[in-house]
Amino acid sequence: MQTNLRATQELFRLTNPTAIIEMQQRFVREHLDTVMQSTATLVRAVRCTANETLHPLEAQVAQRQQAHHSYRTAAE
Repeated sequence: MQTNLRATQELFRLTNPTAIIEMQQRFVREHLDTVMQSTATLVRAVRCTANETLHPLEAQVAQRQQAHHSYRTAAE
């Protein structure tokens, strides 16, 4: 929000078309940097959650496989 306000204020001070284009380019770069930082934060959170969830699921699968193997061995 501060970036938008600063860009708007700066836009009103500019009269040269080249300066306006440079300001717009800077705004787009800042916006994309923010989006990429936010995306990286989100991906890190998803990765952490997946890691925390994966281990218990793998343990449960291993227990079921072992129980199934034990059941088949006992039945034979």
